[in-house]
Formats: sequence, C-alpha cells, structure tokens
Amino acid sequence: MIETNAIDYFLTIAKMATPSGGEDELIAYIETKARTLGLKLTAEAKESGCLVVHQEGSYGDHPHLFFLSHLDTSTFLGHFNGVRNTEGVIRAEDGGYLGADDKAGVAAMLAAMEYLVKAEVAHGPIDWIFTTEEEAGLIGSKRFPAEKIAAEFGYCLDAPGDVGGYQSYSDSLFIWTIDMDLPETQSRAALTKRFLQILKAYPGKITWQVEQFFGKAAASFTLQVRIETPEAVTGLSTYLHQAVTMLQQEILGAVKSELEIIYPGFALENGHPAIQLLRKSTNIPLYEMKLSGGTDANIWNTKGKPTLLLAAGFANMHTAEENISIHNLQTLAALVCSLCTKAVD
Repeated sequence: MIETNAIDYFLTIAKMATPSGGEDELIAYIETKARTLGLKLTAEAKESGCLVVHQEGSYGDHPHLFFLSHLDTSTFLGHFNGVRNTEGVIRAEDGGYLGADDKAGVAAMLAAMEYLVKAEVAHGPIDWIFTTEEEAGLIGSKRFPAEKIAAEFGYCLDAPGDVGGYQSYSDSLFIWTIDMDLPETQSRAALTKRFLQILKAYPGKITWQVEQFFGKAAASFTLQVRIETPEAVTGLSTYLHQAVTMLQQEILGAVKSELEIIYPGFALENGHPAIQLLRKSTNIPLYEMKLSGGTDANIWNTKGKPTLLLAAGFANMHTAEENISIHNLQTLAALVCSLCTKAVD
C-alpha cells in the first residue's frame, strides 16, 4: 500500500471547528500547505466560498482529474475537545461529532497532494476541490462555476462505509409542499389517505415519505412530502400539478403546491472512464453502494462534470458514535494516489 501522512493530516484538521459557513481556519491551513508544496491556488472558487488547488501534470497528455471533499461538518452535537485512538479506530474523546464526514476525504486529498509532489511520480493534471456548506444543503457546490474546471471527470470522497464502495446512480430528491383549506366535513386523515393513493398511481418509479403536517385536523394545513425518483423534474411536476387539480375537485377546497428540488439524481454507465479507472487502480474489493441522501456528486454531475461517489471509510456519521479506522483512512489516501498515477498508464 502507498504510504502517506493521511493520519497526521486527519488528526490535525479534526481539531478545527468547521461548521457550515465557518470553514475559514481550515481553508487557510490548506492554502498554506498548498503554497508550501508549490501548488497553484486557482480563482475559480472564490465567489462560491470553495477552494481549488491545481496540481500540474508531471508529463505527457493524460486525463485531467478532480477530487471533491467538503470542509464543513455537522455540528448539532457541537464540536469536541479531542480524539482517541482505540484499537485502531479514531473517535471523539468527549462527545460531539468527530467530523470524519468529511474530514476523512479532506485528509486523504491533502496526503495525496503531498505524496505526488514528494514522490515525484507520473500523473496527469489534478484539481483538488474543497467545498463549503455541504451540510447546509450542498450550497458551496451549487454556487460553484463548475464549467471553469477543465477536468474530464472526478471523484467525490464523501460516503460512509469501508473504502472500496462506490455509487454510480442516485435518485433525485424533491420536497413537495401542499397547502390545503379543508371543509369542516373533510378529515385530515381521510384526505392524506386519498393523497397517498394519488402518489402511488404515478406511472414512474417514485419513493415517497410524508415529512410533516402543520395545522389542525379540520382547517387549513400544510403537508410536506419527500419524494425520491429518477424521473426528470418536468414529468414529475406535470403529474403533481394534475394531482393538485384532482384534490381540488374532490374536496372542493383550495389546494396549492410548490415543488422544490433538494438535489438532482445522476447515473454513470458501467463502462464510464471513472469506473474503469477505479477498477484498475486498486486490488481492494470494490462494491457498489445503494445510498439515500445527496452529496456534492449530485450537483457536479448535473453541472456536466461526471463524478463518481466513493466511500470515505467513516461510520455512524452525524452521531456521537462517529468513527473512522486507521486502516480505512490509510486505504483511502492510497486509493486517491493510485487513481492519480494509474491514469497515466
């Protein structure tokens, strides 16, 4: 396995508090490290709040790659005061989130940047992209001018599970908010049952979940529904508009709705170069993940930058039990290095 300083990087940056919108300390650290390594800080990300470090290719005409990880961490439990390494597994010392989601990805990218410079190995041009406010709704990536990145395809290091996992397909996620004025004779329970019958009749694939109710049983109220589907927003929007019309006719009350896309889905074909390169870059067992939830990969794929989501080795994210093994962190950094160097073969 390629040896890197991934563990040292992780232990250093894990101590930094990086809530969404408060990533400045970590950004400054990466900027200093990049300058020390003689790498270029590019201006593409400035307005989005993200950071891009460009590493020139060592020789020849080889694929231009990019790697993504997000700097912010979920902070519902607050930050912690230290880490402990017990039997090869890193955890927060005193509660709070460890932040391995996604400082594992950040550490692996930093370690790979350093390795490629110091080992003087052949590789193509690479953009190391560090995004912000991912935990607040993929905001940094949504603002990022991805068209200014010349890389052909890339990898997002931001999924739970042992290193070796990858996701090439993701559903889209929508939130449908329906405001209804109910007649006194119409119960909320009966209306909700009818509403779900209409959803089930959708001709395409759709996975739905009632998120929450507001209001009283026999009055105006709002229903929010979480919808995961591979369908394009146009087709889904048309069907939901028809559903609203049906409800209005049935309850003889006012119904209005708004469809909000939280993140778009994506799909990479099995023979895509990103998947082919992954397969030839490692001997570790690979497995395809089936995950719910969105990452920066959803946004970048939609922006025309094919992005394969990779497992970054952490477990129990967004809980006080979040952890990452030394082995997974080392393997992740080695995999990133190998992806860079195997692309020249």
